[in-house]
Amino acid sequence: MARAAAAAFDAFEPGALAASAEQAVWAHGDAPLPAIYISHGAPPLFDDAGWMDELFAWSTSMPKPTGIVIVSAHWETAPITITAPTPKTGLVYDFGGFDPRYYSMQYSTPGFSS
Repeated sequence: MARAAAAAFDAFEPGALAASAEQAVWAHGDAPLPAIYISHGAPPLFDDAGWMDELFAWSTSMPKPTGIVIVSAHWETAPITITAPTPKTGLVYDFGGFDPRYYSMQYSTPGFSS
């Protein structure tokens, strides 16, 4: 019997959210955080528990950033803009041909508060 799409993510998320809530937040005076490039991969990475565990362990080894900038080559708009200053900005599903579960996954973005 095949596992449901993103079942590994569904098992991972509750513990990750709890641990993330306890993570120290970067503050002025702390060492600079690195500039990072992470390829987003394809939706089936949400079925790879090892990948999520490794990424989470790495991300929690440093203070939580106060902001994140994401650059996507898939985004086409003129003029170029920075979006998501408000909470719960919707996702753009710029892929096709995957299990319908991946098109219903949400990320409740926090709002810009500084």
